[in-house]
Amino acid sequence: MAKIETINEKKIQNPELKKLLAEVKENKTEENQEALFQQLLKASLLAPIILDVKPVTLANGKKRLPKTAGVKFLMLNTKDGKQFLPLFTDIDQAHRMKQLPENVQFTVRRLSNYRQMLQMQPNTSGLVINPMDANLVLPRKLALLLADGKTPKTMAQKAASPLSGQVTFREPQLYPTALANAVYDACAQLPGVSRLWLKQAVSSEGGQGIALIVEQDKKDAKAARQILEAGQAAAPKTQIIVMDWSQDLQDKVLKDAVPLYDRELEI
Repeated sequence: MAKIETINEKKIQNPELKKLLAEVKENKTEENQEALFQQLLKASLLAPIILDVKPVTLANGKKRLPKTAGVKFLMLNTKDGKQFLPLFTDIDQAHRMKQLPENVQFTVRRLSNYRQMLQMQPNTSGLVINPMDANLVLPRKLALLLADGKTPKTMAQKAASPLSGQVTFREPQLYPTALANAVYDACAQLPGVSRLWLKQAVSSEGGQGIALIVEQDKKDAKAARQILEAGQAAAPKTQIIVMDWSQDLQDKVLKDAVPLYDRELEI
C-alpha cells in the first residue's frame, strides 16, 4: 500500500488550478483544457479517506498511520450506478460536500498515485475534481492517461509524428513545392505569423518528415493548426510537424537559413 500521511489541509490551495477549472467550466477551448490538464499533472490534491485507527503524531508534529492501519478511499455514487473517486483542490471545496462522514480525514494525492488504484478497481468509473463546484469528471480512460503523465493533446501529437528518437534537421533533398506554396499562402492569411521555416526532419530511428518552424507575435495554437492543415491538404502522404520558434532552434538549427515566409518582405 502507498504511504498515507494525514496533513494540514489548509496548506493545499491550488489557486492556478482553481482558476483554470473556472475558465474551462465557463468556456472550454482546446487551449485552456490542455492548460488545465498540464496543471492537474503537477497538482497536489486532497483525497477523503476513512481510517480504522487514529494516526500517530511524530516528533516533528506530522501524523502518520501505523503500517497495519486500514484506509478506505471514499467513493461518489451516481444515480446511474457509477462510482468515482473524488478529489479536492482545497479544504473549502471539500467542506462543500455535506455527505462526507464526520470522521473523514484527508490525504494528499497526485494523479500519478491513482494509476495502480484504478487498475486494481475495474468498476471505478474515474475521478471527479471538486464535485460540488467545477465538477470536472475524468472518465476512467482519461484519468489513467493523466495518471501516466500524458494528456490527449500530447498523445495526439505523438501519434501524428513519426519522428521518435533523436531528430536532426536539414534542407529537403526533394523540395516539396506544393506543400511550401500552401503553407506560404496560409501564413499570408494569418497576421500573427511573422516568419516560417521549412526543414526536413530525420529521426535516428529512420522516420522522416517536414518540420515547419513558426515564429508568431503571440503563441496561437489555432494558427499553428491552420498551417498544419494547409500543409496536410497539399501533401497528404507527407508527415508534417509544426514547431514553435525558439532562440535555441534559431541558434542550433535555423542559424542563417532564409525563411520560407517573412511577413516583413510581403508586398
